[in-house]
Amino acid sequence: MWALAGAFVYLAGSVFCILVLFRYVQTAWKCGLVAVLGTLTYYFAINASAALTGVLPGEIAVALVGAGAAEVMLVACGVLGTLKLGLRALLSTAAAGAVGGALIGVWADNMSTLYAGHALWQVLVCCALLDAQFRPTWNRITDPS
Repeated sequence: MWALAGAFVYLAGSVFCILVLFRYVQTAWKCGLVAVLGTLTYYFAINASAALTGVLPGEIAVALVGAGAAEVMLVACGVLGTLKLGLRALLSTAAAGAVGGALIGVWADNMSTLYAGHALWQVLVCCALLDAQFRPTWNRITDPS
């Protein structure tokens, strides 16, 4: 059953990248590249969470990894696409990834809530990316005028 869950998570990473991040990269080959990056990010996030769980409490480990994975997706959309990177984008995406990651850590014991945790991480990161698209910076911090 856990092998099926693993396949679901990697598939969910690819689908998330294709459906949500396509609006930022806007070309098929870049979308494919971001989908591969999303799948690899999920793979490394799961392995990093497992490795960190021996050192940190599970929820904290998954929150840190969730924030890192969200940042990877943000930077990919900024480098490959049209998303403008700024302080607000970095902070909101890190916060969304950390909250979603922490919920994955809390809900990891039950298969159905584990899926809900992954979906919630994706929704939170999607909202942070949309926020970054429409309000890329905090003018008071980045623009002294």
